[in-house]
Amino acid sequence: MLEHFSKYQSLGNDFILFDWFKKPAFLVEQTLGSPDFSATVVTLCNRHTGIGADGVLILKEHRSHGCAQMLIFNADGTEAQLCMNGLRCCAHRLVTMHHFPENFSIETKAALVECSATHDQTNREQLVITTTLPGASLQGNASLVIGGRELTGSVVDVGNPHFIIFDQTTPEWLMSNGKLIEQHERFPHKTNVEFVWQDKSQEKNTYNALVYERGCGITQACSSGAAAITWTLFEQQCCAIDKHIMLRMPGGAVTCWVDISNAVHLQASAYKIFDGILS
Repeated sequence: MLEHFSKYQSLGNDFILFDWFKKPAFLVEQTLGSPDFSATVVTLCNRHTGIGADGVLILKEHRSHGCAQMLIFNADGTEAQLCMNGLRCCAHRLVTMHHFPENFSIETKAALVECSATHDQTNREQLVITTTLPGASLQGNASLVIGGRELTGSVVDVGNPHFIIFDQTTPEWLMSNGKLIEQHERFPHKTNVEFVWQDKSQEKNTYNALVYERGCGITQACSSGAAAITWTLFEQQCCAIDKHIMLRMPGGAVTCWVDISNAVHLQASAYKIFDGILS
């Protein structure tokens, strides 16, 4: 079951994908239930001695719901409820390898996510994936003192937890202090961390973001974080219904908006890097 894999990326967030969509359910559960599965994920994600990735994706069939299901495991071996960059990679796989239509849904631990896929006009290897989350929950503010710096931010749940700080920081500061925020006692289940700011040279609807992902550390991008940021801006009346904003992260840009039903939409590309066989 862990022999054939594919490497995918979306916004620089890279994943090892195991496509078990047509595999017998008992084999899937047997593999996932193995006591050393978590350790195997850690080994595979190691960038020096393994394949190297931000996480492992499992694509399987949700028998009772009759749709595809994505499971996501972080680089530290823990299971995550949601990963929108990983979900785009699974959507790419379903369209290109399993001939899914342009519109379909993928079940995650957190939510049923609607997907729409179209080919990139400049690169046919890429698909532009639009995903729709059924909303989010702004759970108030929190203030922490980390590394001698007072941080006040919004606590947001989009199926997984986020701490959104509207302030500029550097990758070096986040590398040194991100884990202290992620594992702060204010967040008993840990949290994803996003710093968000605007440059004066940017258009009003464009924001920069740096991310420290729960269980991964600093990554090139986090699209569940993009959903949390978008929802926070919407709640703070910084963006209107159907008003598109652009979030720029080190791995690329994602277009985001909230519709009239309070669903959060994200649009970005994904593509396969290579296929491989584990020795």
